Amino acid sequence: MRERTVRRVAGVLRARLPELRLEGVPDPRAREGRWSLAQILRATLLGLMAGCRSLFEAEQLTEGMAVAIGRRLGLPRRLADTTARDALCRVPLDGLRAVLHRLVRAAWRRKALAPVELPMGVVALDGKSTALPTLNHPLVQNHIDGQVTPYGLVRTVTCSLVSAAGRPCIDAIPIPAGTNEVGFFRAAFQSLVETYEGLFDLVTYDAGGFSRANADAVIAAGKHYLFALKDEHRTMFRLAAELLAGETVIARTEDVLDNGTTVVRSLRLLRADPSWSYGDGKTPEESVWPH
Repeated sequence: MRERTVRRVAGVLRARLPELRLEGVPDPRAREGRWSLAQILRATLLGLMAGCRSLFEAEQLTEGMAVAIGRRLGLPRRLADTTARDALCRVPLDGLRAVLHRLVRAAWRRKALAPVELPMGVVALDGKSTALPTLNHPLVQNHIDGQVTPYGLVRTVTCSLVSAAGRPCIDAIPIPAGTNEVGFFRAAFQSLVETYEGLFDLVTYDAGGFSRANADAVIAAGKHYLFALKDEHRTMFRLAAELLAGETVIARTEDVLDNGTTVVRSLRLLRADPSWSYGDGKTPEESVWPH
């Protein structure tokens, strides 16, 4: 089964690798050595798509790979995990993001990202973080006080095209250490618009990105937003809960997660009225959200 999986993955890579132009990723190494950066990136992609959970497993994959598959992918021999690690840890993030952008645009051009079951393109943004034993880096938020072992958090705004089949990730934008999700939303959103202007119409975010300034930025770009409200936005949350409580449920789902947990989701729709008063002002004219 593993060999069949590798053959399938190799076939997909052979067909799509030219779209990535991996040779265009800047090589930060002083000298190339026996492996070019493009070869290392190809081997890493092969390992990821074949289900390898570490660079060591990717090394074993390249060692046991059929000669014909290796020749087809330009991987003539075993790629040591240390060689891959030393190169990958130094590759500039913008170089890798540019590869992803090229792949998404190519899929867009061949109509592979058309909306499925939705009438518009929808991108879901969400903050993700990974704990690492690294401190004092521009993209690492230090966690020192009160910690037995200090650590750093690398955070990204991950962008998924949820309206397309497969919900592909179309970008992962690193968040600088000195800000947070709500403060970085506008920069991440602007980058998304500049990269994929016509690919989506609606952007969604949980309560971590909710703010009037962020909503203004989305409207100014000619897009629409769907932000989550939670109890920390007490005035708006309670107003929304009170107004929606009297509306008819037009859709409902119930998911049984286990014997003790059931999740019920219901949908109600209500058109916003500009006369409602909420926010920082004291009168509807001063406090209303204009969109």
